[in-house]
Amino acid sequence: MKRCPQCNGLLQRCTRCRSRIIEDIPEQVQPVVTEHLIHRDYCPHCKQHVEPVVPDALPHALLGHHVISLTSWLHYGLGITIDQIVDILSYHLQTKLTPGGLVNAWQRFAEILVEWYDQISEQARQSTYLHADETGWRVNGQTYWLWCFANAQVCYYMIDRSRGQPALRKFFTESFDGVLITDFWAAYASVEAADRQYCFPHLLRELEKVDQRNDSPEWRAFAKKLRRLLRDGFPLFEGVCRA
Repeated sequence: MKRCPQCNGLLQRCTRCRSRIIEDIPEQVQPVVTEHLIHRDYCPHCKQHVEPVVPDALPHALLGHHVISLTSWLHYGLGITIDQIVDILSYHLQTKLTPGGLVNAWQRFAEILVEWYDQISEQARQSTYLHADETGWRVNGQTYWLWCFANAQVCYYMIDRSRGQPALRKFFTESFDGVLITDFWAAYASVEAADRQYCFPHLLRELEKVDQRNDSPEWRAFAKKLRRLLRDGFPLFEGVCRA
């Protein structure tokens, strides 16, 4: 730069300089295509030909692990549509895919993960306490429900057509021996649990609702004591979490 960007005057060269670091991705990202030469051997005991496992992809798959994990996260984690993922990989990553090929790859991926998924479900059911909640979830243009059962050690998601007892019966196949923490959604009352806890924000909202309908001295005195009890409980809860 020879002239000042402010006044267009000639500049005098100085020895001062500064460092600036910029992170970016390459303009042209090229996929890596690897050909595996797989040697087949004959097992006289099994009376069949066998071959080693290819570690870079699922059985019979043409897409590698990185493509499967990235696209799965984009679709199921971020909610990006399949057509958009195909466009992203085609335009930015120079990788040509079809929607059908992606779905087939995800299905094979799910078959491998289902054992871990079931283990997470069982771990959640054996917990000493468990938060439960649900929210709307679109599946093929229809409203389903995404159920979440979680605590500090485990988090289990389940998508179901029902927002009521049928879905809860699929998860709680028997009585829950821990503390079930929920909002006031009526379906949770169908779960047989050792103990229950309603989440603090919903308790406070319910107090506000009753305040609008009941202004008797008895209620105001009770609500005051209950709010004080809840406020005193917050520090105790935070102390347990930190411990």
